[in-house]
Amino acid sequence: MSELKYRSRREMIKGLSVGGFGLYSFNTRVKANEQSSREMTYVVLSGEKGIRHKLQEKNLNVLHEIGDGAVIIAEGPEGKEEEVRSIPVINDIIPNYIERLSTIQNKKRGVQVDSEPYLRKQWDKNITNTVESHDIATGDGTSIAIIDTGVDHSHPDLEPVIDTRRGRLIHNGRIHSGTRTNRVRRNPFEETPLTKTVEGPSSLDIDGHGTHVAGIAAASSNETGIVGVAPDTSVVPIRAAVYKESDTGGSELQITLADILLAIDYAVETGVDVINISLGLGPLPEGTRQRRFFAAFRRLIQYAIEEGVIVVVSGGNQSVNLENYPFRFLPSSNRGVISVAATGPNDKKSFISNYGQGIIDVAAPGGGYETVEKTTRQDGVDWPYPTNQIFSSVPQTIFGNNYQYQLGTSMAASQVAGLACLVREVKPNSHPRRVKYAIKRGAVETAGKYTSELGGGRINVSNTLSQLREVE
Repeated sequence: MSELKYRSRREMIKGLSVGGFGLYSFNTRVKANEQSSREMTYVVLSGEKGIRHKLQEKNLNVLHEIGDGAVIIAEGPEGKEEEVRSIPVINDIIPNYIERLSTIQNKKRGVQVDSEPYLRKQWDKNITNTVESHDIATGDGTSIAIIDTGVDHSHPDLEPVIDTRRGRLIHNGRIHSGTRTNRVRRNPFEETPLTKTVEGPSSLDIDGHGTHVAGIAAASSNETGIVGVAPDTSVVPIRAAVYKESDTGGSELQITLADILLAIDYAVETGVDVINISLGLGPLPEGTRQRRFFAAFRRLIQYAIEEGVIVVVSGGNQSVNLENYPFRFLPSSNRGVISVAATGPNDKKSFISNYGQGIIDVAAPGGGYETVEKTTRQDGVDWPYPTNQIFSSVPQTIFGNNYQYQLGTSMAASQVAGLACLVREVKPNSHPRRVKYAIKRGAVETAGKYTSELGGGRINVSNTLSQLREVE
């Protein structure tokens, strides 16, 4: 990409900025779009630009042309797949896919913080040499999109860096701004979610996950709170998840294929440097549907890369070898992204993390030890439970306090996303592939038996920044 294109994107960021989103499915359940029994949202893979009128002839209403026209979000009557696939310039059409997410963070009641300085609780920042690297870069002049459950706009460590003007909710193939009535979780320590309605910004955090992720990547530096990897980057909160009432009582957290794709496109169009996606679809069985979903993500990720945007994603929390696993997770299985595994305080793979050669690009602190037993121990380890997890921000309105310990590849991905912002500050014109290479090259070898399945190793911020000149 040309230097001029990068400069134009940065000028857009400055013009839009004002002063002052692990989750992964454990229980994959697939349904068509639930708007009504007659209306469906579709993801259309286009073979050429300017096909809006051809879809309209098939009674489909085009909502968005994304990825520079490579993907179209449309809605219309059920059962239009075969009719639309008969159009020569249509590569494929996919009925929207709804994923029910399970909360994998460890949210145990009674986990409270004390008066110890919060930076001492952030072993993840110490082991990666993050804070000492802030003499070199802090993410100043960069921006990161958090595609997740939203971000708490009023959190004391995030309020200074949140770009409220660009914050959005993506739902049912539509982009929402302003304020609205949000369905927010009210019992974060229980297995079955219960919700309440709250008036607030469209990109308000409805679960707590997105705020935790945002704090790891970008919490601002102050005397009382935590510090993120890139404390001076600008955070663009993009909520792509909603709570819906379930058939069995309570609520369930949902994302859809169309909304994640649209969120990626929106983030690219607003000119961010980095996209963090700590949620995803899967596990998806091998077959036509998986290949179609993969193709849709590939188009949007390739578009993001062509526009100079780095896409960082969590590798998943099923503790499986993705190289041999017959199922796939998206978008972490797509080439072009930086797919991240999770390690613990001893630099060994966390018990919960996926791994696999050729799929995982790098590892980062995500919390927990190599076994559940060791992770939950109260003595005999350097970091007893829950302190071996990642300490970060959460919404006070949901948790009753501003900080919580959680673990997963969601937490690991946001470490890498923050590091990508630091690289972009030092080398503003660096191509996403060069950023990925620099992060992998700066990583250090992990411990334990999974060293070859964790990509380049565990990230080291100071190594990456010190080697940047060598990779340009």
